[in-house]
Amino acid sequence: MAQQAGDVAQTAKAAATDVASEAQTQVRAVADELTTQARALIGTTQDHVREQARQRAEHAAQGLRSLAGELQALSQGRPQEAERLAGWVRSSQQRLQQWSDRLDRGGIDGVVQDLTSFARRRPLVFLGACLGAGFVVGRIAKDAAVASADATPAAPLPASSGMTPVREPATPAGAPR
Repeated sequence: MAQQAGDVAQTAKAAATDVASEAQTQVRAVADELTTQARALIGTTQDHVREQARQRAEHAAQGLRSLAGELQALSQGRPQEAERLAGWVRSSQQRLQQWSDRLDRGGIDGVVQDLTSFARRRPLVFLGACLGAGFVVGRIAKDAAVASADATPAAPLPASSGMTPVREPATPAGAPR
């Protein structure tokens, strides 16, 4: 009987080892399948994102091309071909007129109050507008400085300044310069 109990224990131990080995094989197979599925999902997602980005880039390019065409039509005196841009210009003109009227009525104090109120209501929009305005003013100043430097040649030093102009060293006759 003890022999039979030992055989049963040995058989149970072998069966448990087989079950553990099979479970380990199944876990590896599931993990491999999960990895394969995850890679496929990531690839599909990347492809989808790339396609969306491509479509949006095409749409943005078409919009910019359309805007460029409207700007060209406006610059060539064909406002009927630039209706959307003309609408923006009209809207901007009306806002500028309202601001100038506000400045006439309330003076600089009224404008400061309006700006303060707007900054409190919509701080991110206000900061974005300030950033944009700073960029535009910076570009205008830089372009003006470049244009000014290109337009005025360097003036010679006046003789009464006490400074002597820099002269090139003399080179022997026949020597290349």
